[in-house]
Order: sequence, then C-alpha cells, then structure tokens
Amino acid sequence: LSANLMGLSPVTARYIGHDVSDMDIRVTDMSGDDVIRLSQSLDSFYKGIQEDGIGCYMINDPISGELLDFAMLVSQPMASEWLTTYDSPNALVDAYYHEKDTITRLNQRTSALTQSVKTHIKRAKRKLQKQLDALDNSKEADKYRLYGELLTAYQSQVPKGAAEVELMNYYSDKGEMVTISLDPEKNANINAQKYYKKYQKAQTAKKLADKQSQESMQEIDYLESTLQSIESCGELSAANEIRDELIREGYIKKIKTKKTSGKTPESKPYHFISGDGYDIFVGRNNRQNDLLTMKMARGDDLWLHTQSIPGSHVIIKAIDGKISEEALHDAAVLAAWFSKGRSSSNVPVDYTLRRNIKKPNGSKPGYVIFTTHSTINVTATPARFKQIQPAT
Repeated sequence: LSANLMGLSPVTARYIGHDVSDMDIRVTDMSGDDVIRLSQSLDSFYKGIQEDGIGCYMINDPISGELLDFAMLVSQPMASEWLTTYDSPNALVDAYYHEKDTITRLNQRTSALTQSVKTHIKRAKRKLQKQLDALDNSKEADKYRLYGELLTAYQSQVPKGAAEVELMNYYSDKGEMVTISLDPEKNANINAQKYYKKYQKAQTAKKLADKQSQESMQEIDYLESTLQSIESCGELSAANEIRDELIREGYIKKIKTKKTSGKTPESKPYHFISGDGYDIFVGRNNRQNDLLTMKMARGDDLWLHTQSIPGSHVIIKAIDGKISEEALHDAAVLAAWFSKGRSSSNVPVDYTLRRNIKKPNGSKPGYVIFTTHSTINVTATPARFKQIQPAT
C-alpha cells in the first residue's frame, strides 16, 4: 500500500489494515473478501480525513512513561492514557524531539554513572572478600591462646629441645590431648610467650578486619542503593544530583565544563495520592531520601523501605496523627516498585513511624537506622502501580 499510494507511510498502511488481514500479507496475495474489506477500510480512512481532519498525538507508555512515538493517526483500540494531544503538527514534532533529546542526554548520563558505580561495587566486593578471609584466618587466635596457657601450666612436662609436645587440654571434659609445635631452641615459657603474641596479633587483626568488613558492607549497600536510584531517577536533574553526590563521596572525579547561565533546578521527589487521599512521597535519589526522611517527614508520618533490598525512601504524611490501611498498602507498593525488587513477588517492605528513624553522624547519604518496625509483603505489578494516582 505504502509503495503505491502517495503519502501513505508503512505505519499508516498498517493502521488501515490492522483489522483486515495478516499484517505482513501482500495485497496481490489477498483473497477476494479481504480485498473488499481493505477497499472499504481505505475508503473509510480517506473519508475520515476529509470530514474530521487529522489528529496530533504523542504516544507514551502509561505505566513507565517511556516515549514511544508520535502520530497523526492512531489505532482505535489505543486507550486515551497512552496519548497526549497537541494543537498542531509543528507543536507535536517540537515536543517529541525535545523530549527525545532530553531522553538521549539522560540515557548518556545514567549510562556513564551506572558503569562507574558498578565498577566501584566490584572493587568493594573484592575488598570485602579479602576482609572476610582475614576474619576466617583470625579464628586461629583462640588456638594460640590455648597453646600458650597449656605450655605455661605444664612447663615441667615439656622436654628440653623438643620440636613438639602433647599435652592434655584441661578445658575439655573428655581430657583430649593437644599436639603443640615448639621451637626446640627455646624453653616452654618462651614458646608460650610466642603463642600469646600470636594470639594478640590475631585478635588485633580480627578486630580490624571486622570493622573494615562492616564498613565495606555499608559501602556496598550504599552503592547498590545509588545504582537503583540511577536506574529509576527519571529526570536529568535527578541524575545530575546523583553525579554531584558521587563526586562529593569521592567515587568519580569532577570534570570542568563550560559555565551555563542560570542554575539547574533541583529535582523533586515523586508525589502520589493514596486511594483515600493520603500524600505519599518517594525519593528519586539519596539526597531526596535524606530530605524526605530527615526534614520533610514529621514524627507521626510513616516511613517505608524494602527490607534488605536497595530502594527509595517512602513517606506517608499522617492525617490527624493517623495512617490508613489503604495508604499503607499503596505506599508499600510504591516502595517495592521503586526498588531493585520491582519484578519480584511478595517483596518485604519495612515500615515504622518517622520518630523511630535516626541518621548516624558521618553516615553515607540515604543511610538511616531504626529501632522498631513492622513488615508487609506486596507484589508491585504494573496494574497495581497504575492504580496509585500521581499528584497533579
């Protein structure tokens, strides 16, 4: 059709033929009844243009918001939430390519940030494994202490010049014998002191490795949370804030760029309304998570976060000091949707009053601790997410 009718694009040809026959069939291969229906469809299409004119539509996925296309005609079954209508073709095309350019720049920024954060996660995990190995090795500490105590207690039973000695472990109920290696040139007391020194060294190494491993695990949690924020930030301004945060935290270097006029406006948290009218806010990045939890939220507001899964902070603003069950369920769905567990079933979401949340001094952006909580399990399907209305 598009090859033989001037001005008819392949997309429009498919629009005309969508309810006529196989979409990939050639006209010359169609049966008589299909040819008649196609003729009627063409006639209806051109009459519709003559009588009603054309439309100007931007097409976006109603769930993800993804920009799909623009069109002057759309298939009738397409629901209205997919479409944004414009007054003229020029306004439509301008808006489409402006959004397309914004998306391209956002993808470029998030792609670079994602690669950088993933690299740091790999490094942190390698570092953590070394620290865990050191902790495992430090388990020898108790053995060294035992050897020192046994050598001290049984000095008279240690032969001079012996390379090893077998002594009874008086800590054991069964009276087991323990074989201890010795420096044959040293007496029992000096060998005991050597084992005490090994014990002290192992203990020191254990404490250091334990502290370092805790720090590494917190760093990995922070980086994975940041990675999730990058994947769902949705706006160039939110991505720029993540980049600035990573610069401040020392993960990426600041690159000198030409100064631009004006200041880029800060991104704002997502704002939704529960089915029964409660305001629900969702952080797009760690800056917003801190802002929501530590500044915007009040003591009676409810705080939510996926349990042991990187995700956004979610706040329900209390009404007269109360939070409804419906608002809790809606907010839990949002917490699961804006998390790494989006595609999983029965995602555990922790929730507690804001007054129970604390942010330790010197902790990473977005990191908080809480003293008490409850947990709700939800599945954040696209259909369920769509039921929660964004604030206008």
